[in-house]
Amino acid sequence: MRRLITPLVVFQAATLVWFVLLMTSPRACAQTSSVERTSSEAVHFDSSSKPLRDVSPRFVITKGVKRVKVARSLPIPTRNSNAPLRKPLLQTAASFDIDVDISNYEGLGEGKDIGGGAKYDDPASPSDANASVGRTQYVEWVNNAFGIFDKATGKLILAAQGNVIWSGFGGRCETNNDGDPIVQYDKLANRWVMSQFVEKGGKPFLQCIAVSQTDDAGGLYNRYSFEFKEFNDYGKLGVWPDGYYASFNMFQDESDDAPATGGKACAFERRKMLIGQQAKMVCFDLREPMQMGLLPSDFDGTMIPPSGTPNYFINWGLDQLNAWAFQVNWDNPNTSSFKALEAIKVDSFDPACGNERKCIPQKDSPSLLQSLGDRMMYRLAYRNMGAHQVLLVNHSVQGSDLTPSAIRWYELRVAGDKIALFQHGTYAPDGAARWMGSIAMDRNGDILLGYNFSGLGTSPSFKFHPSIAITGRRPGDPQGLAKEIVVVAGLGNQSSERWGDYSSIALDPADDCTFWLTSQYQSQTGIYVWRTNVSRVKFKGCQ
Repeated sequence: MRRLITPLVVFQAATLVWFVLLMTSPRACAQTSSVERTSSEAVHFDSSSKPLRDVSPRFVITKGVKRVKVARSLPIPTRNSNAPLRKPLLQTAASFDIDVDISNYEGLGEGKDIGGGAKYDDPASPSDANASVGRTQYVEWVNNAFGIFDKATGKLILAAQGNVIWSGFGGRCETNNDGDPIVQYDKLANRWVMSQFVEKGGKPFLQCIAVSQTDDAGGLYNRYSFEFKEFNDYGKLGVWPDGYYASFNMFQDESDDAPATGGKACAFERRKMLIGQQAKMVCFDLREPMQMGLLPSDFDGTMIPPSGTPNYFINWGLDQLNAWAFQVNWDNPNTSSFKALEAIKVDSFDPACGNERKCIPQKDSPSLLQSLGDRMMYRLAYRNMGAHQVLLVNHSVQGSDLTPSAIRWYELRVAGDKIALFQHGTYAPDGAARWMGSIAMDRNGDILLGYNFSGLGTSPSFKFHPSIAITGRRPGDPQGLAKEIVVVAGLGNQSSERWGDYSSIALDPADDCTFWLTSQYQSQTGIYVWRTNVSRVKFKGCQ
């Protein structure tokens, strides 16, 4: 019998096709992935019995034990054959300059004098270089140690292994020094926030967090450890008025080839951690591997977010940014929410190096470096300008045929549950590869972008070792970013494919004008010979 095809049948079939396409598209994954909420308390906390400067020994140099840390790659969305052709928003030239003052300091790195006649000898690579700045001090943390510097002179006051912060705390926060560190300065309370994970030793995994009791990074700390059933890799921390927010890439365990299980967004109870009381953790698990590589928003400036403003989390998807609003309720954690917002459509891009993961060339070397183009780059900087709220973020994308990696940067405008694209671009002024960026804005609205660059320049004969550079723009400048300024010219190559893992820009709370950029370079060719540089940069119009 011949079946009659009615309009209703056609409608039902079309609806089914639409639903299947919706559920299998990268955008659908961004907005409909399973989200699981959990809440718990710190498994252990205390207030340290001894100021950090008085802990001894502060530094133990381990000879002969070297390792290149594993890069746990994240899933990359696949562009299907019916997708539009890639049309990169590519800035291939810069027509204007930025007028800035720059001063450089030597950060921690191979051969750094750390006092007592000792030289720093880091047992791991890459550097994980990041730092923050307070009222009188600057604190840098690389993968196995942190340094407290005098902000005015750049003099190293104290250097110590990361786990020294938890001396006398007990457990694996005290005994392990596993890295993936973050240091933040809580400008609202004038406190230091120090955090690193515990990887070795198996389940449960830990995140160790310490909050200083004063604005002296060498003083006393309130210390916490929080448990995770899965491995909490690549944690990134943001400061917000109602909590310390963090993102993690989650894996079944700590093995090099462990399957990814998704992204995790967590809030830690800041109000209790500032006074050394038991503190809660509220987390949301995004059980979809494409929802990894998240960043939490991190407060800059002096004007706090409007009352009730959630913390924003962002990652990238196929030709879009995915966004969420994290609203925590510490009095009733079960009512906390992690709401998917409308995806932010942006100009098409492909991640730097694609599935190859490594494509960054180096001068006179066959060794290629990893771009970490599979994730957003630290930080997601938030600023309340009064008339509008701003989010700034960057990641590494493919440039032109001659440019394997370029910096894609975004300025977003925020209003409640709406995040809109204000301006963006892909910075590739010549054939050199640019990656490992960090971006922020001062109180005048001036934007600074710091990053590494390497490889070919304007001609095949003009080549670079991995180096550090900056660019930026003022509010009234032409579209795009300014001409590049080289901060540190590298003198050697990285012999392994691993580089940096992250860099950072922090805003000075003393004037809200001065940017402090921390990044990696090489003083010679090798694997465990990296150095870090600290650059103090200020636009001359910001007073």
